[in-house]
Amino acid sequence: MNAFEQELREALRSAYDFGSEYPHPLLITRIYAELERPVPQHHRREWVGGAAAAALAVVVVVTLLWFSFQPRVSTPISSGPPPSGPEAGTAAILANNHLVYLTPGDIQPYWDLALADPPDLKVSHGYAGLGHRIAATPDGALIYALPARDMNGGSELAVVATQSSAERLIQLPDHNATARYGAVSVGPSGDAWIVGSVDKHIEIVRFHRQEGTITSWSGRDMAHWVPQGPVGGDYQIYEVQVTNDEQRVYYSYTGGLLSFAGMDWVDISGQRATTCTPPAADQACIKGLAGFLVRGNDVFITTASDQPTGAIDQYGLDGTLKDHIELGLLSGFLEDFALGPDRNHIYFFGSCGYSGGMAALDLTSRTANVIIHAQPAYSTLTNHPCGQSSAFVSDTLIALGRVSALLPGYGAGQILFVDSSNGRLVRSVPVTSEPIAVVAIH
Repeated sequence: MNAFEQELREALRSAYDFGSEYPHPLLITRIYAELERPVPQHHRREWVGGAAAAALAVVVVVTLLWFSFQPRVSTPISSGPPPSGPEAGTAAILANNHLVYLTPGDIQPYWDLALADPPDLKVSHGYAGLGHRIAATPDGALIYALPARDMNGGSELAVVATQSSAERLIQLPDHNATARYGAVSVGPSGDAWIVGSVDKHIEIVRFHRQEGTITSWSGRDMAHWVPQGPVGGDYQIYEVQVTNDEQRVYYSYTGGLLSFAGMDWVDISGQRATTCTPPAADQACIKGLAGFLVRGNDVFITTASDQPTGAIDQYGLDGTLKDHIELGLLSGFLEDFALGPDRNHIYFFGSCGYSGGMAALDLTSRTANVIIHAQPAYSTLTNHPCGQSSAFVSDTLIALGRVSALLPGYGAGQILFVDSSNGRLVRSVPVTSEPIAVVAIH
């Protein structure tokens, strides 16, 4: 690696927090170079392999019937319903607004569906945002996805029949074209819960699966979040989770102002949505970076600190910090994790834009185990795995969206399938653009 590449790598490693410090000038050079990358041509639907003939025969029927599927009740978790037995299917939403579905064991997508035209990423210099922009119903019949307008999200919900790829786009509440929805989850009812930003306040939306209708609630005012510096720093909704009674909705938000990032929640009662009380008007109820897990009265959340390593904080829902757990990888922000089948371990992958690596955390003992060591700065990343979004698709297999830098771009991507016990790469599936989020389909 030459001196320029070393300086650029250091710039990328240090340019995430856009507080009082501006990004390294070499990052700006890289950003403008990225603007020259070609935008892929829009294709409304691409069929792969021999799936087209079989699927087209049932598109019309599924379009008429998909809302009549009876949901099964299950406990929602951050990476989908509990895997058991053989491998589940995998779905991913990509940076070019394509949705792909892989059947178990696939080495190429079963179908590849363009939900919308590619997002406008000029302001974000060619990079899409991250977040839980895909979810699946417990019975696996429907996939919910959020195609993006730009880095921060979009204003529509795509409802897609898993087997046929028949789709319906649902317009979400918007005002003056300001809506940017960034995360979707599924409750035990099979309804989708979506959280976004509209006119600088939080909007919570429930899509009723059976009726095909929506209900929405206005949440917290976020006017305190003002972008700083030459790189856009507005907030993005990252993840949403809902309780078993679907009366409380947790959501996290992140962005350039890391000191403001974290997790809030709202309690739903009829038409009322009551937001948790933060320690200060410009603070989150629970401080953090992005991915989180609520377990009883505790919250495990990725931290907005990348030194000395990526870490997890354990908070009580009263806002008390109970533990700060270093994971044993190298410095660099960890955005997310996958919850293991035993519900007692969470698995982390270092970003390919930092130093990679893989670790697991025992939630009972609060001890971390490094499975694949991260590699030192400036070295050529040869270790698998590295990436961002991940989900268990069987008792021992993790689907991982590989993103070559810190954020996904239009370029070709991969979905890696990784053995959770030793980090071994089992297979890799090429996709048309880098994955924003993956989910298991049972």
